[in-house]
Amino acid sequence: MAIVPILCTQCMASVDIDDKKGKGRCEFCGTMVMLKGKVESKEQAKTNNNSSPNNGTADVFGSIFNDIDNTVERVSRTTSKIIWISSIVVGIIIVFVILVPTIRMISNLSNITIPDIPDITAPGGGTPSGAVVGAGEWRVGDGTSFDIQPGRYLLLQTSTVGGSVRLATAPGVTSHTQQGHLFLLNFSNRQYIDLEAGQFVTISRAALWVLDATPVIDQNAAYFPAGQYLVGRDIPAGNYRAEQVGNVGGSFRITTNPNAVSHTHQGHIILTNFSGQAFVPTLVEGQFITISRGRLVFLD
Repeated sequence: MAIVPILCTQCMASVDIDDKKGKGRCEFCGTMVMLKGKVESKEQAKTNNNSSPNNGTADVFGSIFNDIDNTVERVSRTTSKIIWISSIVVGIIIVFVILVPTIRMISNLSNITIPDIPDITAPGGGTPSGAVVGAGEWRVGDGTSFDIQPGRYLLLQTSTVGGSVRLATAPGVTSHTQQGHLFLLNFSNRQYIDLEAGQFVTISRAALWVLDATPVIDQNAAYFPAGQYLVGRDIPAGNYRAEQVGNVGGSFRITTNPNAVSHTHQGHIILTNFSGQAFVPTLVEGQFITISRGRLVFLD
């Protein structure tokens, strides 16, 4: 004979069972339990259950414990499903909110095409030969103690990322919120600028040229790339079509003053943003046209 401990099917208490008898009664709830493989007849089960002094109590508590176990199991399964579904939803959100825009941005950058640019820019690096000054802050005024004489000049880009110029009436101005700030302009290839005595000009990634020393533009070119042009000097008067270059969309600005970089500045005529292509109002001599993220094609 060997004693085998098993758990009560009702209250989960430990019950010692004689392996030869194959059954025993729980000391806590009075339920008759059997070893695996032992089967009671219906009459035996009825007799055993009727002879249990706590049979009614055992049935009640057994039912309660079974309900609790079933409820816990259902809650556990439901929670697992919720976590699983939530993980899928979060994954989808990450894909569409973060990964897709990033992939599109990288794809757009790789698809940007830059046309061949005629040789109208200054040689890269430092102050080109023939230029007045290169990068830095310069003082405008009459006399030998000043860096630059007043007048009209042409800025030519010396970097592959475009040039920048800031004009102010005080030295050391680095923000549009500071007193004396006039304008800050980022430009591509070329930009005219009128300088007056008492002003300070800060140049980045570009050089300042006197007009007579600037390279001559071929007015019969198939197109004119991004930059500012003086009608009658750089390009002929007439009708033009602006064509977008890249995927960002282009723009053109027409003024009578090269320093009119905003609609609030004197001499500003029109600013047009376009996609694909747009026809330019007829240009007349003396006007300035600035084309950004695009190029100009002469029509007639």
